[in-house]
Amino acid sequence: MATTNKYDRQLRLWGSNGQKALSESVIILFSATSAGTESLKNLVLPGCGSFHIIDDDDDRQVVSNDTANGNGDGDDGKTTMTPFHNFFVFPEQPSQTKTMASGVGRREVSTNNQRHTFFVIPEDNINDDDQPQQPATTSTKSSTSKAEVATKNLMELNPDVVGGYTTLPSPLSKLFSSTSSDDDSNTSTNTSSIIYNLLNTIRIERKAQWNNLIILGADLSPGDTRPLADFCWNGHNTTTTNNSSAGYCPPIPLVLVRSYGLLGTVRVQIRDRPIIESKPENMVEDLRLASCSEGRGGGGGCGFSELWDLAEGIDLDALDERDHGHVPFVVILLKALDRWRMDVTSMDGDGDKHRLPKTFAEKNEFKSVIRSMSRDINKEVNFIEAMDYAYLAYTKMELSYETQCLLDASEATLTKKSTTTTTTSATSTTTITQFDLLIRALAIFINTSPDKKQTPLNGSIPDMASSTQGFVELQTLYRTKANSDKERMRSILTELVTEYPMAQSVVPDDEELTIFCKNVHCLRYISTRSYSAEYDLTYPDDDDDDSNNDNNNDSKSDIQGEIVAATYDPYEDAEQTPLLWYVALRACDSFWEEHGVWPGGDGRALALEGDAVEVQGYIKGLVGRMGFGGEVDGGEVENELIQSTLLTLGDGDGGRSSSKYAKEVVRYFNAELHNVASVVGGVASQEAVKLITGQYVPMDGTYVFNGIASVSGVYKF
Repeated sequence: MATTNKYDRQLRLWGSNGQKALSESVIILFSATSAGTESLKNLVLPGCGSFHIIDDDDDRQVVSNDTANGNGDGDDGKTTMTPFHNFFVFPEQPSQTKTMASGVGRREVSTNNQRHTFFVIPEDNINDDDQPQQPATTSTKSSTSKAEVATKNLMELNPDVVGGYTTLPSPLSKLFSSTSSDDDSNTSTNTSSIIYNLLNTIRIERKAQWNNLIILGADLSPGDTRPLADFCWNGHNTTTTNNSSAGYCPPIPLVLVRSYGLLGTVRVQIRDRPIIESKPENMVEDLRLASCSEGRGGGGGCGFSELWDLAEGIDLDALDERDHGHVPFVVILLKALDRWRMDVTSMDGDGDKHRLPKTFAEKNEFKSVIRSMSRDINKEVNFIEAMDYAYLAYTKMELSYETQCLLDASEATLTKKSTTTTTTSATSTTTITQFDLLIRALAIFINTSPDKKQTPLNGSIPDMASSTQGFVELQTLYRTKANSDKERMRSILTELVTEYPMAQSVVPDDEELTIFCKNVHCLRYISTRSYSAEYDLTYPDDDDDDSNNDNNNDSKSDIQGEIVAATYDPYEDAEQTPLLWYVALRACDSFWEEHGVWPGGDGRALALEGDAVEVQGYIKGLVGRMGFGGEVDGGEVENELIQSTLLTLGDGDGGRSSSKYAKEVVRYFNAELHNVASVVGGVASQEAVKLITGQYVPMDGTYVFNGIASVSGVYKF
């Protein structure tokens, strides 16, 4: 069907509520690299609310065409950046100066030696005598910051999206190191305050809540990534007398994307993130046939007697051929179940009116009953559907173990958080959330149902062969029951707010409550490992007091066991298994931590060989720390794949040798290849959309892309 809505295709994926969440989001990108701008491109096109690029102007300028097209040196003797690294950051020339879309203005803000520029659309325009709006035109300077050029080019992709950029006086790592002091705790607090002030300025300017923010970190060095990841994991809660650092923000979802030569990675970091619309692939239809049939005749059940009354009101034998072939399969299943019970009772005499088929033989007998009720099984599509959906008659919807644990702890969670909130300042883990309130309401709903098992009804039914009147009547029945359950949930929520007044601000509106009730069997509660825990290879059972350790249940043996298991199922070309290249990339990070630069910076042969040998040493150390097995005779490790790849050395000069992996990553020298960046940028934006919309399950692990063989894998380290 033709449509004028340019978002029509994606609305079919995540619906109007998902699009609304996307339109209210604020995407903050640290570093305008190829991978970063590709990630943003894929969020701008579907209509994110706004984005903001944060980059420094220290040796990262977009230079004019006459120097950028060559490989000559700049005035300071440093090699200039070729624009072909990033398709969104081309140098501008005065002759190409253009005005932004009609009505778009620019607002300048300066805080703490940071220059912020916000492009604004008319409805968001703020007229301030101290900071007047300026026309939004491109710069005619021969040298412009990457953040500015990328922002303007990305805004051209979608007029519904506004952007902004901040130019830092120095890279993040230098900015953070300037706050160092003799007191490590003060250093951590100062670093957190710097990031908080930076993000809070953007949040206030865009009139957004903290939960609207998503952070993207692109191609950041370990020195930049660590403080940013720690901030996003722990949030910020400072009540000092220094107003510039006082404030609170909860943990923020972080997506790290990296393009390194022909390799790339994507890492999602989230803490205590509820996913209501997880949309599993094999979701069972919630038709309540089994529980409804059990409740017949005063047996308790789901309290959905109207469905059974509808089925009993239809006499199949009295229908003509046309009407008989248009009875909804839901009715057929209920009648077939009743007939099967009568047959079983007559055979074994157990008299169980609420019995359901359990064994394989009983289930086949039940299908035979359905077939016998049809006048011509080859012509009556509704009876074929009944046989296909026969399992719904004896399968009960059950909550996952994860959800059941949340329900069991719901009362204690609310009590603990309400007590903490009234006695101490709010923190990222002590404020009552909307999800906390909904989970507690669900627990009460279930415990007060007739059989103490029933959840709110979904209310939707699948397409089926039926007359229009029959389908509408059945659909109305399910929707009425779903609305009744929702109203019961609303009354429970009202009582909970009376008991916990501090939860008043998180009471869900009608749409939010409807979505929750429709997805009670799809609930997920996600916490990944923190970046610092992964980077340091620490585990919950290693240091339980480490705030950067995870609050999930993954132990060292579980995580390392899965990684070792992955080596037993390598890619068809074992040498190209993505896991191996991840270890090589981690070795490059270790090199950066030691020297402050990436390996391969000196292009002379001996220097490259020296870097490769050092990287190989880091690879060997990582292999031991990641649990790939201890050494055996001859210094080899037990893991055959690791020994034959990462630890197999080539010929070197005077005993200095390294593996092909070390040589290859040194050859890359952290190069940006935009085609590799487009792949990992697409993955990163997909994960960001999951986090923004609260739909689908985010990736729990590190995505590793090997562009050499065009193969990828996801691993949890």
